[in-house]
Amino acid sequence: MIELKNVSKHFGGIKAVEDVSLNIREGSITGLIGPNGAGKTTLFILRTFQIAHEFENLTVRENLMMVPDGQIGESILHTWISRNRIKIQEKENHTKATKVMKFLNLDHLESEKAGSLSGGQKKLLELGRTMMVDAKIVLLDEVGAGVNKTLLKKIGESIKKLNKELGYTFFMIEHDIDFISSLCDPVIVMTDGSVLTQGTVNEIKNDDRVIEAYLGN
Repeated sequence: MIELKNVSKHFGGIKAVEDVSLNIREGSITGLIGPNGAGKTTLFILRTFQIAHEFENLTVRENLMMVPDGQIGESILHTWISRNRIKIQEKENHTKATKVMKFLNLDHLESEKAGSLSGGQKKLLELGRTMMVDAKIVLLDEVGAGVNKTLLKKIGESIKKLNKELGYTFFMIEHDIDFISSLCDPVIVMTDGSVLTQGTVNEIKNDDRVIEAYLGN
């Protein structure tokens, strides 16, 4: 699904990412771990979740419905000459938003302003926004940051459901090793801007090089 070959990124004299090559298999939930400063976030190239980007004054439903591209109602001209087409398109987006909210168990929040949601609910909303454009791969940067255990479990279940039922591929940075363990195979480990190793969760947990990278000697 994604293939990186010899990727490097320097900031002045600092080598944030150095000669990284890796493959993200279609249909996988691939984890990316490593100590702070390993270059994980710098490597990411698509969607990140450390900060949710909701439109806080719009409702959950409105946040979802505004996502699809090519909405003809955004053109002033079409509001005059294509009213029926606009109504049909809005009805389609409304129906899809309903399905997305039901899939993610957000339907009870459809009329809530996004700005009033908890951190975990905002991240579920972000997942919903990817569903509105039928994304096939999503990159998550510490989706569990600042999320309570109950909602984190719900987010994990949603990721699994998107993966198994809709074929989404996920590539995710995460520091919560229990969360990674419950979701990811394989797991890639970065340190000092480079890939140290990759394998199953159990292989990673028992790798002395990984333990040293996190804890030192």
